[in-house]
Amino acid sequence: MYRTLEFQHGLLLEREDRIKRIEGDILDVNQIMRELAALVHQQGDTIGKHPLFTANNLIDITAASFLYNMTKKL
Repeated sequence: MYRTLEFQHGLLLEREDRIKRIEGDILDVNQIMRELAALVHQQGDTIGKHPLFTANNLIDITAASFLYNMTKKL
């Protein structure tokens, strides 16, 4: 009976160790996701502020492209 208890105790310790590793992995993934979210937010701000991506410039680029294509046909 003592060996059975010792065996069960060993299993419980292994299980506890695995649970702690899983918890650590979850915390690592959480940190990675936070950093990724910050990068995506930062890139969104950069793209939104970049002159090529403003609404007026996109319209200007589209119009210029259209006019250029029209002059090629002449």
